[in-house]
Amino acid sequence: MKREEIAKVRKELQKVERALEYSENKTEVNKNLSPVALPDNPRPTPPSSRLDGIVQLPPKQKRTENKW
Repeated sequence: MKREEIAKVRKELQKVERALEYSENKTEVNKNLSPVALPDNPRPTPPSSRLDGIVQLPPKQKRTENKW
C-alpha cells in the first residue's frame, strides 16, 4: 500500500468513528405536550387566617395633602 491509500483509509475510518460516536451520544427529544396534572393532595390551609405570634404593621394612612 502506498501512503496515499493509507491516508485515504485512515480518513474513512475517522469519518466512520465520528459518525458512530455522534449516533451513540445523540439524545432523543421527548416532546410531551400533554397538560400537567394537578397534585392529588391540595396544600393544607392554615388553621386560622390570623397567625399567632406575628405583629403586623398598621394599615397605611391616606395622604390628604395636595399631590401637585
